[in-house]
Amino acid sequence: MIAQMRDIVANELAPTMTPDQPGGLAAALYAGRHVEFFNYGFADDATRRPVTPDTLFNLGSLRKPFEATLVALGSLRSELRLDDALPKYLPELTGDYVRRVTVGQLATHTSGILLSTDHPPWPNDSFSRAQFIDMFNAWEPQAGEAPGKQRIYSHACYVLLQLVLERCYGAPIATLFEQRILGPIGMNATSLPERGEDNRAVMDAARMQRVVQGYSDQGMAIGPPGNQQSYFDFPGAGQMFSSARDLATFVAACVDGRSVDPHLREALRMTQRETFRVDGKFGQGMAWETVHLPDATIVDKPAASTMPPAISASSLSGRSASSCSPIAANTRTRSFATRSCPRWRSSSPRTEPSLATESPGRAGAFRARSGTGCSVPGDDRSAELVVHADAHDVRLEIDRVGVDVARKWRRPGKADQIGAGRRDATVQL
Repeated sequence: MIAQMRDIVANELAPTMTPDQPGGLAAALYAGRHVEFFNYGFADDATRRPVTPDTLFNLGSLRKPFEATLVALGSLRSELRLDDALPKYLPELTGDYVRRVTVGQLATHTSGILLSTDHPPWPNDSFSRAQFIDMFNAWEPQAGEAPGKQRIYSHACYVLLQLVLERCYGAPIATLFEQRILGPIGMNATSLPERGEDNRAVMDAARMQRVVQGYSDQGMAIGPPGNQQSYFDFPGAGQMFSSARDLATFVAACVDGRSVDPHLREALRMTQRETFRVDGKFGQGMAWETVHLPDATIVDKPAASTMPPAISASSLSGRSASSCSPIAANTRTRSFATRSCPRWRSSSPRTEPSLATESPGRAGAFRARSGTGCSVPGDDRSAELVVHADAHDVRLEIDRVGVDVARKWRRPGKADQIGAGRRDATVQL
């Protein structure tokens, strides 16, 4: 089986790494408690530093499943409730609409709120914490919108969720990640560094030497290694950094959870359960998205969901087993195997869950690369997590990752769909 998976990686990923294009790529595959790593190219072309399983990538929107896990864990431990209104934790939220939004609706992208930082034309300014709160207080819905009645992907709402969690626990979000998730799981290379005055992550020299250099489509370096972007000028609003090795550890915890605290194990599963059905094919959990296919239900977290479209899912290569897989962080610019639903808003609440979290066949994969792509601004270098639900076989998932330094958004075109027809690479468990 592993030999067949190696062939899939070689056929799908290796051809994207050509000598005339900068950067590199890291991938990890978890199946049957076995982890396989795949590395291509350079983390930094100038120094010819190779990509390894321990190279650090900016995760961009892959931070969201960690915040969702904190919410689920707090709910299971009766430290907060999903139906708590936001003013319970942030009384400064006084707007007619936002004060009716709940913690659970922030976590499932069903608040109905979409700020100017979530869609083009992208603002040129950054915002203080007070200005950020004012934006929520001033927000007014479109006709027919109400909390919990539609699914609208919003990065700003997850930043607000950060403030809720910090107020609830009286601790910085980085500390909460470390104490409640990263430490217990054993993700020792993963962190949420503060952003320095030069918009670079604050790290010690040894860790910074492991961070990738990002590149543009033209092969030009984008900022220094450790570059971070954010519209929000207050602590904790930057991006997480992690490695393929650490995200493979996260995959294993999501897939089988045998070595983690029972509450944390259940919290990881809870985030993956679909709570809102967008249409016949797509649904939303807590940060995770679901894609219902004839022979499998895929649960994944695309990098920034190639947002602002309402739903985005990775193109599939094979059949899938129940798994959580971080898919990739890479050091250059290329888009492939991405499919998106061209809607900003969708409604149709889900009535019953369909994710087979107890399915006996479990596996996962992580792919990482850096460069340009269709990320929401602030997601400088990014990756993807995927959960599969099926008992029979493993699908190696591949999806877009990257950086949008120019702060432009474009809908995926034909060049972004080159993997959409790959459905025949099946690996039996």
